[in-house]
Amino acid sequence: GQRAPLSLRMSNPLATNLFAWLILRERLSLGRWISLFLGMVGVMLIVARPMPGEDSWAGLMMGVFAAVSFGLYTALSKPLVERIGSLRTAAVSFGLASLAYFPVLLWSGFSVWPPANTWPRILYLGFIVSGVAYVTFYKALSVLSAGRASLLFFFKPPVAVLLAWLLLGELPTLAALAGAILVMLAILTDRSSFSPPPDPRRISTVQRGRVPADLKTELR
Repeated sequence: GQRAPLSLRMSNPLATNLFAWLILRERLSLGRWISLFLGMVGVMLIVARPMPGEDSWAGLMMGVFAAVSFGLYTALSKPLVERIGSLRTAAVSFGLASLAYFPVLLWSGFSVWPPANTWPRILYLGFIVSGVAYVTFYKALSVLSAGRASLLFFFKPPVAVLLAWLLLGELPTLAALAGAILVMLAILTDRSSFSPPPDPRRISTVQRGRVPADLKTELR
């Protein structure tokens, strides 16, 4: 089936954490590695169901390329998000992507202007699936480390299973339920190993010789 490329595509948190370590100098703790392992196993359990077709080398390579390129994209986006904000980052990203794909659209022979009956779907995909989703992800990226924010992508397969059950009546398999539990454990494991960075205002206060009252309590 087509499970392997899908699993590789959902493994972008692993690539993001590696690029965040190389480019942004983010720390890769033992808890983060455990979270990545649990999340990957959970995703593989969720997508482990019969699918038509067979895996091909082209599909596998595209899955690897998708995971690696998105990991690099996320790591490089974090400084931009912190500088100009989530909405502007999404606008810049989508605008450049549109310019890059426009010649491909012309070369492929498709009509530049979509048929009228496809506009509702285009608007939904553009504003909801891409727009709202990426703006909120960039917002998370602005307050979390790139590696930790990427763990949110492990939620996509469990959410898809839940929506398929609620909207389409598809009952999840036991493997999918077990995978969803592992994904939740992955997020909780990383959360338990996460300690927020120190408040710069408190550091400067201590450096000036004044210790805040709440910090005195913590030091006792």
